[in-house]
Amino acid sequence: MRMASYLCLVCCAACFSGFSTASETVSLEALIQTAKAQPAETSDPKPLSRHWVGSIREHDGSFTAVRLEKGMVDDGAVQLFSIEPDGSLAVGDSPTLVSRLPSRQHLEACQSFAILSKMLGDHGRAGFEKWVGPNGEHSRKIWVSVAQAPAGQLVMMIVRVELSQSEEDGTHIEKLEISRGYLRQADPKSDIDSLMFSSNSGSQRSKLPVSLYGEGTLPSYGAGRVIYSGAGGE
Repeated sequence: MRMASYLCLVCCAACFSGFSTASETVSLEALIQTAKAQPAETSDPKPLSRHWVGSIREHDGSFTAVRLEKGMVDDGAVQLFSIEPDGSLAVGDSPTLVSRLPSRQHLEACQSFAILSKMLGDHGRAGFEKWVGPNGEHSRKIWVSVAQAPAGQLVMMIVRVELSQSEEDGTHIEKLEISRGYLRQADPKSDIDSLMFSSNSGSQRSKLPVSLYGEGTLPSYGAGRVIYSGAGGE
């Protein structure tokens, strides 16, 4: 009888422990400290204690609402996520936190893909596609990054580049699209934040007619590097 009661208590404790772990939140600062202290660390995604919201100015002049809701440390790099309508992570446009981002002007003036890659960093979470057309081989690469900005903000940048490759001409940048904007910590009591930056929107992020918080200005930074990954730091 006593053994049965003990087993019952153990099972109940395990259940409550599971509930506690599932509801555990983490701050961006805690993720940065973990990545800094343990460069090889990889953790499970956890809900952020404060979401990050803002608007991104797309390459065509439109604005996209963004809400980052979860975060993790992946091989020493801080990764942030939006959430898809089905509750899964929006992996395709999840930004990596880097120590600095290049300016739009420096990227647009870049004529070499090798230099462009160096400016954006080799450690970012870059998407990649490849196909063959009548004029040779083509590819598309995407970098999605965020960096800490003044006034407790984050600056988010999405760079999409299309390349053409041939034996005669080598590799050329065919198209370069840059989306950039600022995020701030969400106010959980704000109806405007809940309406304009809805949760579980994922890759179907709503288009905004105007920027709610403006693009602002930011000092021109150098090459993007994953923050506190590997050698880490500046």
